[in-house]
Amino acid sequence: MANKIPFELPAAVDLLHLPEQQIKRRHLRDLAGLFLDSEAEGALQTTDPCIYASSDLSFPVTDGDIAFGISTVFPGQIGEEYYMTFGHAHAVQNTAEVYFGFEGSGLILMEAIHGNEWAAMPLTPGQAVYVPKGFYHRSINTGDAPFVFFFSYRSDAGHDYDSIRKRGFRHRVLQRNGRPCVVEATSFSKNGREVPK
Repeated sequence: MANKIPFELPAAVDLLHLPEQQIKRRHLRDLAGLFLDSEAEGALQTTDPCIYASSDLSFPVTDGDIAFGISTVFPGQIGEEYYMTFGHAHAVQNTAEVYFGFEGSGLILMEAIHGNEWAAMPLTPGQAVYVPKGFYHRSINTGDAPFVFFFSYRSDAGHDYDSIRKRGFRHRVLQRNGRPCVVEATSFSKNGREVPK
């Protein structure tokens, strides 16, 4: 009885080998309008590449439970901008999230919901990134291989995607001189700075 868990999920989950029905894929059409270079985005609409994929597991949405899974952001660029996730905050803003790198390399971009604080934290295999409560966050693949990472957060937190559609991110990650640079979205042609390794 001690090993029984009260929801339909095995106690041990092979996140790296999930069946297709437990994987949610996001294509360019699902991120339409989010990339800075609308011309480059439009040119790729016919091929509609898969930008990222995430595990789609069911968890109890009750106080004290934890949701977790794995995401893969594929390598590629739309213009100068690296492939990225849609990005979100949590509907319950008093929610933090943890990421742990498995494969590849990328950044976790964070921007405060209230205020001007932001950070772009590198994530590579074996590293963890803690996203504090009250931050929008997005994952970006800055390498040439799939960027695979684990995530976990309180299961009743929900997701706020609408705010990303309305406000966007103030910062973006572009390739400049062969390296990833964080730039301000409103003046991305001149405000680049290199990302720390």
